[in-house]
Amino acid sequence: MKKHTKIFMQFWNPELTIAQTYQCCWCDSWEGGEIHHIEKRGMGGSKCQDRIENLVYLCRTHHQIADKVPSFNQRVRAKNLIKIAEKLEEEAGLMYDERDFKYE
Repeated sequence: MKKHTKIFMQFWNPELTIAQTYQCCWCDSWEGGEIHHIEKRGMGGSKCQDRIENLVYLCRTHHQIADKVPSFNQRVRAKNLIKIAEKLEEEAGLMYDERDFKYE
C-alpha cells in the first residue's frame, strides 16, 4: 500500500478499505475514484505532500478536472479542509450550533 493511501485511510476510516467507503469529495459518486494530491507531489515536496490536508478522494472525472483546472483544484482544497475540520470537531466533541454563541 502506498504511503499516501495509508495516511488517507488511517485518518478517514482506519477499519475499512477504500473500496468499502469512499465517495468523491466533490459529487459524492460511488464510482471508482482515486486519492488526489491537491498540491502535486512533483511540485516541490515529493513525499512531504503526503499529509491529510493535501489528500482528497475524487471520482475519475473530478480527478482529471482537478489536475487540469487550477481554480477547480482550489475549490476542492477548500471543500476538503472543511470536511477535515468537521471530522476533527466531531472527534473532539466540539460540534455546536451557531445559535449557542450569542454576541452582545
